Parts: sequence; structure tokens; C-alpha cells
Amino acid sequence: MALHRLRNILGDENAVRLRGGRVSLDSRRCWVDARAFESMLEKAGYALKNGDGKEAAHLLEKAAALYRGPFLPDEGKPVIKSFRERLQARFAGLSKS
Repeated sequence: MALHRLRNILGDENAVRLRGGRVSLDSRRCWVDARAFESMLEKAGYALKNGDGKEAAHLLEKAAALYRGPFLPDEGKPVIKSFRERLQARFAGLSKS
């Protein structure tokens, strides 16, 4: 029932997937800032490896602009806390570079 409600809220029956007992958002249908943040950091890393410092700097700036603070700061579940800490660490590493 909760899955049906979520799909209705999002307005797209295919936006939420259930596979192997796990629920996830379809990245082709839902934009998620945390995913975009990590993706830009990965792309920046590839750009640096390929010697494109200008593109890497651009992507790092875009990633920094996406980070708006701790992910679900009031949520204490271990999986959420772990993800929040990973994002914070990646942002901290970004601000050091």
C-alpha cells in the first residue's frame, strides 16, 4: 500500500521500482540531488585523470552548489546515518581541494 501511495505522490507509476525486496527510485524518472552530487564528483575524478582540470573544476563547483547540508539530519537509522556521513565526508574532501 505504501508503495502505491508513493507512486501516486510522484505521479509516475514507473518512478519507484521494487526488485528483490528493495525499493528504489528510477534515476531516469526522478532527479535526486544526492545522486547528482556523487555523480558530479565521479565525473570530476575522471576529468582529472584525463588531464582536463578545467572540466574537473567546473564539475566540482556544480557538486559543491548541490550540497545543502546533512542528508536527513533528524533520521537515526544506521543506513541513513551511514549515507549522510559518506556525503559529508565527500563534501569535506571537496572543500579541501
